[in-house]
Amino acid sequence: MAYDVVLFHGVGHPLSLQSRPLPQPGEGEVLVRVLASGICDTDARFVRLGIPWMREPLVLGHQIAGMVEKVGSGVTSLKKGDHVIIHFVIGCGRCLFCQRGEENLCPEWKGVGAHVDGGFAQYVLVPEKNAIPISDTLSPEEASLIPCGLGTPYRALVQAGVRAGEVVLIQRAWVWGLAAVSLCHLMGARAVVLDDDAERLRYAREHKAEAALDPRSEDVREALAPWAPFGADVLLDFTGDPEWIARGLTWLRRGGRAVIVGRAGCAGELKLDIPTLMFTEASIRGAWLTRQAEVRQLAAWVEEGRLTLSPLLGHRIRLEEINEGIALLDHPDTLGVVIVP
Repeated sequence: MAYDVVLFHGVGHPLSLQSRPLPQPGEGEVLVRVLASGICDTDARFVRLGIPWMREPLVLGHQIAGMVEKVGSGVTSLKKGDHVIIHFVIGCGRCLFCQRGEENLCPEWKGVGAHVDGGFAQYVLVPEKNAIPISDTLSPEEASLIPCGLGTPYRALVQAGVRAGEVVLIQRAWVWGLAAVSLCHLMGARAVVLDDDAERLRYAREHKAEAALDPRSEDVREALAPWAPFGADVLLDFTGDPEWIARGLTWLRRGGRAVIVGRAGCAGELKLDIPTLMFTEASIRGAWLTRQAEVRQLAAWVEEGRLTLSPLLGHRIRLEEINEGIALLDHPDTLGVVIVP
């Protein structure tokens, strides 16, 4: 039996639709029929910029919802017909970090859709532990956004230690930023969004951000004053731009926390004034990918109706329309693009 996949052949080459023999799950593996696969900004940047360590050809796609088609020997937690989402971080399972549930820090980690074939296909093969059961009442399109669309900003909020009543400054109102607004609401925090695109700022207002500002023309400190007269408690950066990050740090209160998520392919150096860092006791941390326990928690919240993902969906496309879907992400106001094979 054959199935369709979309292959990445390197920067400058269009993604191509091809047929392959259907793989069989080995010990501890499950074969999942893909019901929906989100195109992340990261996928689009892989196609445009490439990553030195990526093998070619490769099936991209790490935001996956599907249904178990077949299980390999030794699989006990899943069966054919179960609905699942895929946790896209595969840890070695042996190192200190994996043993502590920090597989995103595993030195030998592999990413679904980055190191191993991903979800731009009709089927995907993953370890049992990476297939997380969900209710079959959830829309596959919405569920596909849980692992990364929600998981990445949630990792950042966990890193920041956000508490109820705090003010969180969010830089860039794409899917991650908008999801961060919803997560702030759930956690009892106030979200203020900064962006330089009018449509994305409109999305932030629709997501009930306390304020949505263009820092080029609006006074951020003045806007923060009603809730945070001394500055924001937390800065979340989804731009990866050193200029944005440095400017955002100036709007943190003394003792504030900044978490840098960035985006795929971001680079550069961040210059810090050491005395300012010392005297203000500000802290700066990174956030990388997500963790299985966090994805499970997010899935539970979505199933309970505490988080709604439909506002993050912008376009639904077929597998054969993948290049058009990637091109959609060239437009700054494009929301989530999901493939329905």
